[in-house]
Order: sequence, then C-alpha cells, then structure tokens
Amino acid sequence: MAVFKIPNSNGQIRQSNKGDIYGELWGTFNVDLTSSPGKIKTSRQLYTSLSESKMDNDDLYASCIYGGYLYNILSGSHVQTIEAYRNPRISGSWESGSGSPNTSGSTDATVFDNKILVTSSTNIAMNSNAGTPSWDEDWWTTVVSGTALTTAVPHVMDVSNIGQETLFVTDGNLVRYYNPTAGHSFVTLAEDQVACALATDYKATFVGTYSNSGKARVYEIYVGEQVDSVPVARNSYPVDGTAVLSMDVVDGVVYIVTDRGHIQAFNGVAFVTVGSFPFAFDSVAIDGMSVGDIAASNIDRGIHPKGMRAYGKSLLLNVNTNNQLIDDLASNPLDNDDIFSNVVVNERSASGVWEFDTETRVLNHRYALKYSANQVGFHRLQNSAPILILDNQYTRILTAGRLDSARTDVFVENPDQVPTGYFITSEIDSNTVQEAWERFNLKIEQLGDGDSIEIKYRTSKNREYPAYASGTFLSANTFNTTDDLSMVAEGDEIELIDGDNAGLMAHVTEIDESESVYSITLDRDISTAGLTCYARFQNWKLANHTEEGQIVFTGLGETSTYVQFKVVMTGDVEVRGFMNKGNSKNEV
Repeated sequence: MAVFKIPNSNGQIRQSNKGDIYGELWGTFNVDLTSSPGKIKTSRQLYTSLSESKMDNDDLYASCIYGGYLYNILSGSHVQTIEAYRNPRISGSWESGSGSPNTSGSTDATVFDNKILVTSSTNIAMNSNAGTPSWDEDWWTTVVSGTALTTAVPHVMDVSNIGQETLFVTDGNLVRYYNPTAGHSFVTLAEDQVACALATDYKATFVGTYSNSGKARVYEIYVGEQVDSVPVARNSYPVDGTAVLSMDVVDGVVYIVTDRGHIQAFNGVAFVTVGSFPFAFDSVAIDGMSVGDIAASNIDRGIHPKGMRAYGKSLLLNVNTNNQLIDDLASNPLDNDDIFSNVVVNERSASGVWEFDTETRVLNHRYALKYSANQVGFHRLQNSAPILILDNQYTRILTAGRLDSARTDVFVENPDQVPTGYFITSEIDSNTVQEAWERFNLKIEQLGDGDSIEIKYRTSKNREYPAYASGTFLSANTFNTTDDLSMVAEGDEIELIDGDNAGLMAHVTEIDESESVYSITLDRDISTAGLTCYARFQNWKLANHTEEGQIVFTGLGETSTYVQFKVVMTGDVEVRGFMNKGNSKNEV
C-alpha cells in the first residue's frame, strides 16, 4: 500500500524542479507557499496599475522611490510619478513628469546623494526636486566630470553605503564608481566580460557579467582597493552560466540567477547552486540569451538586472521564460534568413514572478501577469522588467511586462481580481508493480462563495504531449486550428497560455478534422467567437469528486504503476493537506 502526503512527514512542501519524482510538487502556477507555511494557497493576482492609454505602449526600464514619490522610468523618455502613500492601483493617481530624461535599453535608476539618477546611452541624468522633477541630462559628464558612458551596453547602478556613500555604474567591461570626496575610479574587467548586474553586501560590491565567449563571472570590488595605483577587483568567481541576469542580497548572502536557470549563493569562496528553474535541466536558451547575440537591452534578456529582488527571506524573480529558438526559413545554415521564434520553454516554466525561499530552498511560480479581468494569467511574456518592493497596504510589489505586442503594462497586486492557481504533484509511484488508486483526499479551509476546486489526474504520459497550437475560437467552446492535433483525445485538457483569455482551461469533448483544420469542442465556454490564442494540450483527465465541509475526496478506480494529480483552485482557496492511498494489485 502506498500513501503519499503533502506536507510530507517532516512538514515540508518541496518543489525540486528536477525530474518527475523528487519532492512533493512537480509544478505550480500562481501559488503561494510562504505566507502560511505548510499550506498551499492561491496567490493574489497581479493586475494592471495604469490604463492602456496612459502607458502608451511604453516599456518599464526602472522604478524607484525618491522624496516620497514613486517613479516609473519608461521608454520614449517618459516618466510617471505618484505620491508613495497613494494607491498605485488607481490609474488616475499617476501623473506624467515634466522634463523627462533621455532613456534607452541600457537605462536604470537609483537614489544617490539625495538625488534621483537615471542612466541614458552615454550619460546620467539627475533630478533633485521630487515633486516637480526637472532633469539635468548631463549631470554625470558636466556636473561631476565623469567620463561619457559607452553606448549599447547595460548601465546598471547601485549605491554602496560602506563608509562614504558611493555610486557604482556598469559600462561595458568597466565598472565605474564615484563619490564627491574621492572622485572617480573605474575597475577594468576581462575584455570578454560585459558588466550587467550589481549588488552590495556588508563589505563589498559584487558585479555580475555576461559574456559572448560563453563564461560569465562575478567580481568582488572594494572601494579604493588598488594594485600599483590601479583600481582592481579583489576576487573573480566563475558562475554556472553565460550571464548573471540579476543579483541581490538576503541576510548578508549574495544571490545570483543565471541564464541557465540556476540560483546560486555566495558561500565566501564560490557561488554554489541552491535552486533551479525547471528549464535548467533542458537544453534551451531563454529570451535574449543566445551566445554571440546576447541582448544589450536590459528588458530583452530573460530577467532584468533588477528583476530579482529580496523580500524578507525570499527572492522574487520576474522571468521571461520564452525559449529563443532560431528558425531557418530555407533550412540552410549558411543563409541569412534566420528568425527568432519565441515558444514556451517547457510546461513547468511559465513566465511571470517566481519566489525562491532561501530557508526552504523551494522555487515556485508565485504570480501570473494579466491585463484583463477574464484572464487567469499569461505563461509567455515578450520582455522582462524590474521589480520594486513596496510591501505596503496596497501591494507587495510593482513590476511590468509586455504580454501583447501592442501593449506593456505595470502590475501590482489586486485583491478584487479572483485568483486562480494550481499545483501538480510529483509522480506518485506504486510500492509494488501496480496499485489501484483507491482514495484521494484534500484537507481545505471551508470554500467561500464562488470558490472552487478541480481535481485532474494522469496515469501515463503521451509521448506527443505537450502539444501546442495557435488558433481561433469559432464559438465560446470551439477551438479551430490548422496545427496538427491528431494526438488529441476526448477528455484531454486545453490550457490557453497566451492571447485572449490566457490561463483558462477546459477539456475536450469532441474532435473533428476536415481539410487540415482541427475543430476542438470543449466542455465549457472559455473564450469568445473570433478571438485568437495559443493553446497547450495535455492528457490530464477530470476526476469526479465530493466535497464535505473541509474534505474533498475522490476514488479513481484505475490501476497503474504511478499516478499524478493536478489540483486547480479558484478563489481564496487554502489547501491544508493532501493524501493519496493505493492498494497493491501486483506483488513482486
């Protein structure tokens, strides 16, 4: 007899992201594992903060708080401000600043010497009037006599308060730093390294790089340290990846995330892997990270340099997990017609905001992004963005993302949006050859009005799954596509991962194929006639279940070598425990 429990006997809920059987969870989407340890909860929805017209299709390059105001620094040399005490969910509270600074893909923002600074392609602009901003565009080169910055490389800033307040800025293979007393200095890195991320702990500033030679590094810099009167980095550490995408500090420990999907922590002598995204174990290149063609723009790499931010004992990461595949239109490796085709990396690696708990070392999907109330959340993004930790009465975070080619949005938590999330268990193996899966139980908090739970399962994998298709809804429950869906069977699941109604799910009741058009009829309405989307198909089957107060239970009536469950939660749902029991059918 096999009994599988969540939490396990040690009170843990682990998502290892490696393989199919380790840990209790195989995958998550829009799930909160940290606010109430030992429970699985739906996470609040990240919803648009500013109206589409006010955003004007601009990308968010940087956010910061200065002088009691929250600043959004955008493409098109635009700036948005709001008093920090006001509700950022109300679009009308935001205003456009006057005299906006020049911005580019290299732009970052920080507060230094009681001024807000914004980098451009060659300079750093300054504003010292929080209420009515007026920007000095060439503060760096004229006011403080700094050397002009190099174009087409990241200009990320950080401020060290070890001793005198010191400004750091990345500039190709140079790391420049400045304070009014000591003046300007710069550290030269190896020629093949491009500095792209910064973090300061209690003693030094750490610099992450990317490299078109294939090996990224982290440099450890102490202000004023020199060899033969030349400023130098004290140490240089190799990392597991081509790029350090972002870095931050939790409890004095420097953490980085690499393009290979590994979260690494500095142990005093090296950066060691402490967590990984599911895609870390596949051969993929996430968006903007093809060696030899690494994107210089901060928002075009898979994670923005400030897209991983510390929140208590956790790290929150806004990640674009699109897989940057190269399509050769003529199937000729020597021609010049290659194009990039962004597809989802794998079904366990949805884009959005993930959370890494530095104590439990669990990395799970925390927030999906959406711009319409009838959406659950996108699995694919079209660029990355920074995260700003607000942690106030309105929202924990502010971030952004391009979900559609025609719009970018700024997102905050919105308690008025009905959350939907799910967790998928690891494969529950039989203790003998096969088992009859007799009983499945969920312990939950009492469901409220409008709350619901769905239980799905599978006892085998279809080698042709997951299958993806782009199509149009003929009606609210009929999906048409010219992509090959010959593997789809009645009862299988469709999940809309991109486009209109992203995140909604249903199950197949009928499949028709005529003149290379597949028409898939579903068991519920999940769209509107004429709307397009990108869909994923998997062999999850719905299980009938019974709800009795705080218990949800079902019996599958199937015999197999393993079983796996997907639990979909809509509303403010809390799962206190999970138990699955099987009886042996074939002894060894």
